[in-house]
Amino acid sequence: RALRFPPFAAVAVVSGEAASEWVAALRGVEVLGPDEGRWLVKAPDPGTLSDALAAVPRPERGTLRVAVDPPRL
Repeated sequence: RALRFPPFAAVAVVSGEAASEWVAALRGVEVLGPDEGRWLVKAPDPGTLSDALAAVPRPERGTLRVAVDPPRL
């Protein structure tokens, strides 16, 4: 609970060539990283996480991977 990891928070892992620019545009969530080319995005609940991820347009170039509630962090 104190670390705000599931099930007490919603998380996503973002990676790919376009990830750094994309995560910089996220609002209303906590972004940690980069760590080995990956960013951890944390929100208090799934709705907040979903809204934040949906609000940022997908980059026109470069790969972007978003894993919501990944099996491993």
